[in-house]
Amino acid sequence: MYSLVKKLTKVIIGTVGLGVIGLSGVVSQPAYATDGGASSDNSVITVATKDQLPGTKSPDFLYGRGMVTEHQSDPAYNGRLYATSEHYVTGTPSFVISESTDHGGTWKVVGEVKDLNKGVGNRYQPFLYELPEKVGNMDEGTLICAGNAIPGDLSSSSIVLYKSTDHGRSWSYLSTVANGGKAVMGSTPGPIWEPFVKVIDHKLVCYYSDERDQTHYAQKLVHQVSNDGVNWGSVVDDVDFNNSAARPGMVTVAQMPNGKYIMTYEVVNSGEWRTNFKISDDGLNWDSSSEGTRLAYGGSPYITVLPDGTLVANTAGQGDLFVNKNNGTGTWEDVKMPMDDAYSRSLTALPNNQVLLVSGGRLKAPDSTEDNILTSMVYDLPAQYHRATVQFANQPTSLAAGKTANFTVKLSDSSAADFDITTDDAQDVTVEKQADGSYQLKVYSNFVGQKDVTVTATKKDDASFSANFKVSITGQAAPTPDNNNSTNTGTTGTITTPSSSSQATTIKPSTTQPTTTSQPAATKKF
Repeated sequence: MYSLVKKLTKVIIGTVGLGVIGLSGVVSQPAYATDGGASSDNSVITVATKDQLPGTKSPDFLYGRGMVTEHQSDPAYNGRLYATSEHYVTGTPSFVISESTDHGGTWKVVGEVKDLNKGVGNRYQPFLYELPEKVGNMDEGTLICAGNAIPGDLSSSSIVLYKSTDHGRSWSYLSTVANGGKAVMGSTPGPIWEPFVKVIDHKLVCYYSDERDQTHYAQKLVHQVSNDGVNWGSVVDDVDFNNSAARPGMVTVAQMPNGKYIMTYEVVNSGEWRTNFKISDDGLNWDSSSEGTRLAYGGSPYITVLPDGTLVANTAGQGDLFVNKNNGTGTWEDVKMPMDDAYSRSLTALPNNQVLLVSGGRLKAPDSTEDNILTSMVYDLPAQYHRATVQFANQPTSLAAGKTANFTVKLSDSSAADFDITTDDAQDVTVEKQADGSYQLKVYSNFVGQKDVTVTATKKDDASFSANFKVSITGQAAPTPDNNNSTNTGTTGTITTPSSSSQATTIKPSTTQPTTTSQPAATKKF
């Protein structure tokens, strides 16, 4: 943790030079244009400075964290951006919550997560999260702030959770996940650090770094699971190196297009300061003895997955982003960008395939006299780094009984691909591939009534490439029942006007296999 600052600085500069810690220039790339993007995109924006928050003292801010809302019951509050960080003050510390309603162009303080449980201060490593579904008594859209409650003398450490149901304006204590010892690396009993929260399999999971098992490990990565956010299960090991001196830490987790989960973490005291990753089928079983695969130089990593399935990561070793388009296998491409590296710079995937970065600046000791500022950037990843998506052309929005319509399907990067085309209604609809490579959709001539049918295209050798559209099918109207038991002599008509649901749409992705769409969603205008 912070006692590593001087040691790591000496190692980095002495062995690999100044460039790797972000002192060399960065080269910006052409923006991946999206409709409705804010004018501040790809620019470093100030979230907070010491002058804006009375009582702030050096190093002011560290460990920036961001979030976007997508599950609010009131649509007006979806698409808002939030930021927080460690905040160094002359009194009792708390996590200050800032909000942006103009796509990261400007920020305003709207709330404060005070220590309402232990009374010592919410001091280190905040994390922001929005519940994507109901958990326990907490509704979908509830905001969660996790952090480390630590007194001024650093005599203890506790992973605590707070919740907000009013868009970050007020916060109430939710639970304590775990308690640890003195918040100094290597102390006895050992401390706990760096919470990361995620809903997996309808449960709330809290991952964190754990120094309490000092008989076997200097530090390991663990998680605990809760059905309600209040009561927590036993500790489960996720990463514990064979080298007992190694310190895997600062875990982040994201779900990939194929439904599997990827974990990133830094590795210290094991030959070099680096970031590793490893993959789990379910996000809960990680084969703790596996040390994973090296991703990049530098620690304090962060990973996110864009809606189109692109994996985006970064580390404190350099300002670059690292991109993978194949569920974590194969090459990670290096993307230069116009923002300096930072100690634990967070990445948040936005609904339009942009990335929100929140930075508290480079690592400084708590007693440093240098000032950091809290900054953000909404970044357009250049088009060539995005994962391909499944695209339809000429797909019908409505189709009558006995009629046919041809449509085509391809990957957005025009690479060769074969697809399986299915519908959720084989009784009344067929799909057949044609000689020219298109697909013919046909409604049986004897279909009666009206309904929506979903047509899905899935890449044959990689089911994580999948998309769908809806078509409203119409047929003969059913005969009107004769309530007087007399012979029905009315004629049968044909419904010709499709319902309001006949417009092509994309089904919301499941938690196990995200569905790609043909175009990124437009940037929200606030």
